Amino acid sequence: MKKPRGMSIAHAMKPLVLAIAILGICSPAFALDKSSGNYWIKYCRNAININDNNKAANTDDLSLVEGNFCLGFVSGVSTGLKAANAICVPAGVTLGQQLKLVVREMDSYPEMLHKKIGTVVVAVMLKNWPCEQSK
Repeated sequence: MKKPRGMSIAHAMKPLVLAIAILGICSPAFALDKSSGNYWIKYCRNAININDNNKAANTDDLSLVEGNFCLGFVSGVSTGLKAANAICVPAGVTLGQQLKLVVREMDSYPEMLHKKIGTVVVAVMLKNWPCEQSK
């Protein structure tokens, strides 16, 4: 058999190998930061669904865990900020309402979703429930 003229297989594969190497190096840049609002917003929405419907419809175990983590995170931030007298949440506001506010703000201001979820939650609470400063 005669060898076809033109590029060798090794020469033809160089661009493919280079592309794979570049993707391998750059792939972490495209990965979703698991501490960002972009990552957590879906789990926070799921926590709202679970809270509102008292069930986890179409929810896998990991989503349940992460949804509850979001709820616990909001609770912890709220409790800590209240203890430091940094926020004054009105009496009767539930944890579910606090979570809905956080998600609503994340939906309203998508430019903040790249930030750490803790930064987002603190900013939302400080904005919405500042304590009146006595003069």
